[in-house]
Amino acid sequence: MTDLAVILGATGGLGTAVVDAFATRGDRIIAVARSITGVSELAAKYPGRVTGDTANLTSRQDVDDLWERIDRVGVPR
Repeated sequence: MTDLAVILGATGGLGTAVVDAFATRGDRIIAVARSITGVSELAAKYPGRVTGDTANLTSRQDVDDLWERIDRVGVPR
């Protein structure tokens, strides 16, 4: 079984590099950003490994909703 990584700010320079590193290692990733466009591109780059999601991390409701969606996929380690 592969690990699950949740990467916040996944479409910024450093975030994208972290996604690339984890995906190359074979982990499953939930890539989170404010815009669906960038995370969709990451999901297309790593089909079956990266799932894109959006959340405004300054919004408590968005964060709560995000963690509910993550719980459905699995708990990250």
